[in-house]
Amino acid sequence: MNSSDDKLPSVSYQDGDSVRVIYTLPPTPSPQLDSVLYFTVPKAGTVMLSNLLGCLVPQAGLSMVYIVGEFYQLGILPEDAPASTSDIFLPKGYCYGFPGVPEAFEIPLLGRVKTILLVRDPRDMLVSLYYSSLLSHPTPGQSADAIQDKTTDLVGRESAGRLDIDSFAVEHAGGFYRGLLAKYRALATLPGVKIFRYEDVIYDKARWVADICGHYGWDIPADRQRAAAEQIDLRPETERPAEHVRQVHPGNYLKKLKPETIARVEDICAEEMAFFGYPRHQPASV
Repeated sequence: MNSSDDKLPSVSYQDGDSVRVIYTLPPTPSPQLDSVLYFTVPKAGTVMLSNLLGCLVPQAGLSMVYIVGEFYQLGILPEDAPASTSDIFLPKGYCYGFPGVPEAFEIPLLGRVKTILLVRDPRDMLVSLYYSSLLSHPTPGQSADAIQDKTTDLVGRESAGRLDIDSFAVEHAGGFYRGLLAKYRALATLPGVKIFRYEDVIYDKARWVADICGHYGWDIPADRQRAAAEQIDLRPETERPAEHVRQVHPGNYLKKLKPETIARVEDICAEEMAFFGYPRHQPASV
């Protein structure tokens, strides 16, 4: 555990004539262990991965830090995060998570510590984004799901409310998602980064947990790994449009989007889809 004499870094900002501290890094039980990072693309299983790591991180001996969630509870959106947030990233003792690539502050650990990146088929992400923006996520400072998967604030309820799902998908493929995926392409090339695809892990979470522990170098007993995998293995029998876990199965875009919409999204996100290994949909020949 960090010594009580150690001064842990804080996040602060200038409030008039005084400096206000809004977050202080918690102690870590294992200051000798390497820190790790994880990133998700919004609507690619952010809450699932965060909950999973919430089970594994204490067993690995690290402290979990989800700074975007801390800010969200205070009503601070990512673009308004203080630059001093960069000070909280220590090379030992912590697991830091992000549902996106921050722009308001630097992450000095990038390329220096083991990192995982969870991505998902952009076509399915756009469908999931539409329903979560329209129905399930409240405003800042309310639910845990909204804190961990903050897509409502990124695109706004008004956008989903004024557009049908096909128009929404095309609009946000060309704006929000393509720009974000381009950042993830750059992140994926850094040393120590391992990419996981939602489609490859959603039906085999036990193997996924083992792969995560292997990449991070965590020595967690197999029975505890299995317990963590079982805890996040949620598979609704029917679609639940107003719930955070609406449905988990890959390829849902084929039921929700028109063929011409799918083709348009694929054109917009062609480079990003190819980079992460998502082929274009090939309609069945008549």
